[in-house]
Amino acid sequence: VLNGCNRDFLFSGNTFSVVRNLMKLLKAVAFFLLLHTSVFAQSRFSALKNAIRKADAVIIINYESKVDSIKILRFLIPAIDTDSSFINEKKTLNTAQRQKLLTILTRDERIIGRMATTRMFTPQSAILIRKGTAYHFIDLCKHCNRIDASEKLGIDNFDFDKQKWMELDAFFKQNGLNLK
Repeated sequence: VLNGCNRDFLFSGNTFSVVRNLMKLLKAVAFFLLLHTSVFAQSRFSALKNAIRKADAVIIINYESKVDSIKILRFLIPAIDTDSSFINEKKTLNTAQRQKLLTILTRDERIIGRMATTRMFTPQSAILIRKGTAYHFIDLCKHCNRIDASEKLGIDNFDFDKQKWMELDAFFKQNGLNLK
């Protein structure tokens, strides 16, 4: 007798099959959780993916704001086709560059630390996504590591960790602009 239990029962074939079945169940639950996390990440970025894939143009820009506001670019976009004088530098991305940008923006590594800041949001770089005459945007502020984006893209500051900011900085440099 082991702790009041029959030793033969603990080591019988039935016990091993129970443990084996529990292990199979744990593996199935783990697989489901991994699959669910992957599907969630894909659906979380689906609006952004669709916008970039279906866009007539994806443009990265550096600009100077003429509007003193936290949500700067959203006030400038309505007149962008008639007045783009606020844009200092721009680059229209080809298909391969769009895919690289999409890979960076949809990387879902939420465990890497975010950069806490109290600095003022003064973006000078952005990603513009044009479809017809409509624009979506991701306004980027390197100084405070925050973004402002079109609501329809479904992304926010929590989607941008330290690693993603470093990758965006390198991406802008590879395309002849500096992330400001």
